[in-house]
Parts: sequence; C-alpha cells; structure tokens
Amino acid sequence: MPRPHARGYAMHNGKIVDATRINPSLEYGAGEMISTTADLTRFFQALMSGELTSASALKQMRTMRQAGEGMGYGLGLQEFELTCGKSVYGHSGGIFGYLTYALRSDDGRTVVISANPYTGQVPADALPKALATVFC
Repeated sequence: MPRPHARGYAMHNGKIVDATRINPSLEYGAGEMISTTADLTRFFQALMSGELTSASALKQMRTMRQAGEGMGYGLGLQEFELTCGKSVYGHSGGIFGYLTYALRSDDGRTVVISANPYTGQVPADALPKALATVFC
C-alpha cells in the first residue's frame, strides 16, 4: 500500500490485531479499492454533479428502495436520511479494520469519514450525529 496510509485494527480471537496488510480479495470486489479521502471527495463531487454520467443515469441511481431505517439503496448509491429532514447520497464500505463513508448533499457539501472501529462496537448514533453536524 502506498505510504502514508491509515492502519487498520480488528478483533481476532479476543485480541486486537493489526489488519493493515490483510489481502482485500477476501471481500471480493467490495474490498479491492485503495483510495484517499481527497480522491473519494473528488469522485462523488463529479458523479453527483453529473460530470461522469448522463442525467438520466444519475436519476436512476438516485431512485431508492428502502434498505433499513433511515437508508435507501439505488443503483450503486445509498441515501442517508438525516435528522433535520435532508438526505445525503454516496456509499459506505468496510473490511476488517476499516470503515468508510463518502457522502454528498445536493448543495455540494461532501464528507468522507474513514474510521477504525477496531472493537466492532460503533455507537448506533455516532454516524447520524456526525452527519447532522456536517450537513444540518
């Protein structure tokens, strides 16, 4: 992995282990991308502003089906409903030792969160609170 990079830690057999060098093919295509927060920000700005695909394709991507409380899923995009009534669009992803959210609001604000939930116990209200702080 190119340096500098974040280290990932995960629980394994009751111990915290360094998962940085895990082979991402373990998660098939879901774990095969290494990026930076700046690159993810640039990608979602271009995608959601219509620079990477047609308006028709973007509309289809943003057509959501409920995928759990407060979240919809379209064609490759997730929608997160915020406590203030707004929604943001993007995607989340995770692999042992890493958890990432790259999201953009319709007014152009973008946030990329890269976390290391090494215990696997992320408080349920952590993401909604962080997103409300940024977007509401």
